Amino acid sequence: MPLATKIEHEDSIVQPSEIPLKLSLGLNPEEAEVVLGIASECRSLTAEDLMFVEEAAWENAFCSWGASSTFVKAHVVNDDEENIVAFASFGKITGEQDYYELYSIVVSDSFQSIGIGSLLLDEVDRQVELHGGKMLFCEIPESKNFMPMQYFLKAVGYDIHSRHYKFFIPNKGNLVYARSLEGLVV
Repeated sequence: MPLATKIEHEDSIVQPSEIPLKLSLGLNPEEAEVVLGIASECRSLTAEDLMFVEEAAWENAFCSWGASSTFVKAHVVNDDEENIVAFASFGKITGEQDYYELYSIVVSDSFQSIGIGSLLLDEVDRQVELHGGKMLFCEIPESKNFMPMQYFLKAVGYDIHSRHYKFFIPNKGNLVYARSLEGLVV
């Protein structure tokens, strides 16, 4: 169980000594609904991002033959109750033997900045390594709305790998971050 430094609830800050967390893989239909609710509250996800999360969540919830992505969920455990407060999704890059992509990582606003995102990424790294992955990529827009995500990725060991410019569209494009999993102790 990770130590929590702060939790923000409404306008006050509560400082518990610990937040009991549980990580789990996969989604059932009820969990897909919760994950979609968390995603819809995330201010930095674009409409395209939300559609991707929705499609992947339902595929995970109902696909019995193997989904194209994997979800890792973080649950806060209180007595007999578990509430999903964050998730990450990732998958193998088609045509690449040992490259994976982090599709999304979302932490509920009231549980940000206490290490849950880092724990999710540690588990993503572990899962990717278990399947022979050596590199994890994440592509995000190069806009002000995504600056917190850019800082977060840098803080957890990702480097800018490349930039994609959107020609004929008057905006910056996307940054591709990458992190080598070789040599990591997870």
